[in-house]
Amino acid sequence: MSERAEVACFVGGDLVLNAVQASPAGATVTVSTATSGDTVEVRVRDHGPGLTPAARADLFTPFHTTKSGGTGLGLPVALQILEAHHGTLVLDDAPGGGTEAIARIPAAP
Repeated sequence: MSERAEVACFVGGDLVLNAVQASPAGATVTVSTATSGDTVEVRVRDHGPGLTPAARADLFTPFHTTKSGGTGLGLPVALQILEAHHGTLVLDDAPGGGTEAIARIPAAP
C-alpha cells in the first residue's frame, strides 16, 4: 500500500469513528471516495446533531473534546497528517442535518 493510501485509510478511519459516535444508534454513516485529477477525496457524513458554532471553533484544537472519555486528538492529528502531505480537511453542515467531513490529499507527492 502506498504512503498516500495509508494516510487516506488512517484519516478516513478516524472520521468514520467520529461519525458513528456522533450519530444516533442505528443511523447510517455514509462514506464515499473519489478522485479528481491528481486529488483523492474521502467524504464521511453522519446524521448527528451537527456542529454548534462553539464546537466548530475548537474542532482542531488539541485536547479539546466534547466526548466522554475523548482525548481531543483525533481531528487535530488527522489535519496535521493531511497537511504534512499537502492535503486538507474540512467539516461542514451536511444537507438535511448532521456533519460532513471532507479530506483531500494529492494522489502523488
